[in-house]
Amino acid sequence: MRVSSYYYLSARITNNDDNNILKVIRGLEELYALGALNDQGKLTPTGKRMSELPLDPTLSKVLLYSQELECTEEVVSVIALLSVDTIFFSPKDKRDKAEAAKKKFLTNEGDHITLLNVLKTFRLTKDDKDWCQENFINTRSMKQVMVSCPQPLLKHLFLILLGLRAFLLFALGCI
Repeated sequence: MRVSSYYYLSARITNNDDNNILKVIRGLEELYALGALNDQGKLTPTGKRMSELPLDPTLSKVLLYSQELECTEEVVSVIALLSVDTIFFSPKDKRDKAEAAKKKFLTNEGDHITLLNVLKTFRLTKDDKDWCQENFINTRSMKQVMVSCPQPLLKHLFLILLGLRAFLLFALGCI
């Protein structure tokens, strides 16, 4: 497989100006650092798997690595949460209340775990629009995340990562 067939790089190769050449070099450096390229600049087996995922290379690597750590469902959830508009909203006239509501979900473990806390609670409330309003959560963004649970992209990711059996177990959990 040629490296230029990697979507991440092919999107950067448009013409030969210096700026684009620097972008390609940085892209190659990033792919090498992620283990997607070997010392000869060829795709590694990991790089091939990463190139099959329609994601940023860093997210692809995290998703592949999540299989080893047995946290793929959480990683897919975080990727879905990061792919939508902001989860929290903060009206000017209610900024203090919005900040207080956001603190309910905050954790010392970082923003991604905070997002998972919001998603977990949203699922427990059964997509309650009133709960979203009370907690200054963007209902539309949360519904997009919920719709993306077994969407074709995630089906593709799970089929690649875990095989059909694990995907079916995950899909049944999303229903």
